[in-house]
Amino acid sequence: MSSDPFQDFMAVYEPALRVKDWGAQADAAADLVRRTALEVLRTIDVPAPTDVDALALLVLAKAEASGRLDRFTGPEAVRPARRLNDLYRAFWWLGKSLPTTRAFGSLVPDAPFDDLDHLMSSLYDEAHTILAACPQPPRSVPFYVSASPAGDAATATFEGIDEGRFEGWWAVAHSLVQVEPDAWDPQDAVLDDDAQWDDLVQLPDIEADVYSDRFREAVESVRRVGDTHAWLPIGVVRAGERRQHWLPNIWGPGASDTWGLRADLAADRTLVLPHAGDGGPLFAGRAQKAVEDAGMSVTWQAEH
Repeated sequence: MSSDPFQDFMAVYEPALRVKDWGAQADAAADLVRRTALEVLRTIDVPAPTDVDALALLVLAKAEASGRLDRFTGPEAVRPARRLNDLYRAFWWLGKSLPTTRAFGSLVPDAPFDDLDHLMSSLYDEAHTILAACPQPPRSVPFYVSASPAGDAATATFEGIDEGRFEGWWAVAHSLVQVEPDAWDPQDAVLDDDAQWDDLVQLPDIEADVYSDRFREAVESVRRVGDTHAWLPIGVVRAGERRQHWLPNIWGPGASDTWGLRADLAADRTLVLPHAGDGGPLFAGRAQKAVEDAGMSVTWQAEH
């Protein structure tokens, strides 16, 4: 292995092309992805995790580099910038030779990608075309489900909610931003007097659901190390009786998008979001079982 990752890639690519060894090409490309991501992380002084694959490193490099673009300006930035352009060139060469069912490159070999943010975004968007072609060991498919009320939904509304609170509470449920419990300023939601209490109460004002104590406890009983979620309290009142419910707050890289590039990163989390800014939480299969074992009646819909 030399100090030039792209030359190492080409040293494998050209002989493999002559014998149509697509697997060798894909392995070389995956190694180029990994080495490029490591160089980006070194440039921005972010420790690289150990025992993770090229996909995880690339996702981390993309997420961390976007806020540190100043680290890529100046003489010390020449080498990482060249590596990113080299990786882009590798996409193009693969697209010229790999069968279209394995990978397809849409890039030109001499494109001048001088804007690092654009380059990193493009690499992140197209990385699956290389990594999908790489031989990988069998792995379990992430299984997540969404929860909805069984039967008629219990719907609660806020009385006198102002626009600022509305936006803040909506963001808690949908935006992948961590909220400090000490900064949480809840307001009770109100059920109609003839409504039934439910373990899942819908809050149309903020397009979110809140969950009962026993629902939250069941989910937390199967919580895993690495989960990035918390539960924030919201009271629900009906005819003068108040019960505690909980709003999930989910955050962090890999806590959203169970499809595509982030599937493997999201797979170990108990709660994720389907997409940042869209939809309610998804629960891991083990959380579904824990809720059902606790005797709660909830309708589940498989999402992945």
